[in-house]
Amino acid sequence: MELIKVEEVDTELLQEMVKRILEIINPVKIILFGSYAYGKSGEKAM
Repeated sequence: MELIKVEEVDTELLQEMVKRILEIINPVKIILFGSYAYGKSGEKAM
């Protein structure tokens, strides 16, 4: 597996991450932490 450095997290990246997780395992749920978890992501959300 290739590791990449992420400069910015956006909806497209989150969707890709969920897709990859679901391809490997079948989780009951995926829990987000931080500003994306409560829908307040923005320019300073890193």
